Amino acid sequence: MKNCPHCKQPIQEAAVKCRFCGGLVGLPPAGTAIRLPETSGKAVASLALGAAWIWWIGSALALIFGYQSRGEIARSNGELTGRGLATAGIVLGWVGIVTLVGTVALVVIAVVTGAKLFS
Repeated sequence: MKNCPHCKQPIQEAAVKCRFCGGLVGLPPAGTAIRLPETSGKAVASLALGAAWIWWIGSALALIFGYQSRGEIARSNGELTGRGLATAGIVLGWVGIVTLVGTVALVVIAVVTGAKLFS
């Protein structure tokens, strides 16, 4: 047993990655490739569309891509990252949808009560 250089937890001598902190603790054997995780493109798209709104179509697409990417990231066994990006896109998507619903409600109330929208 040896200690992880990052978190000081005991790990096996042959360990390449710490099971506690996920840090790399040594070089892999010769000829072994290390595959680094990729960021999910759908998570990036979710954040960008949530921020852009695009007349609320972007908000709906941000929700779709955000929930899809979170599922893909969960199923990827560490090969995909970007859960935070997806979550931010989902939050911005819901903010856009709530804004749309509120705007429509205000317009309907103004029309029903006969209020002047633009004077």
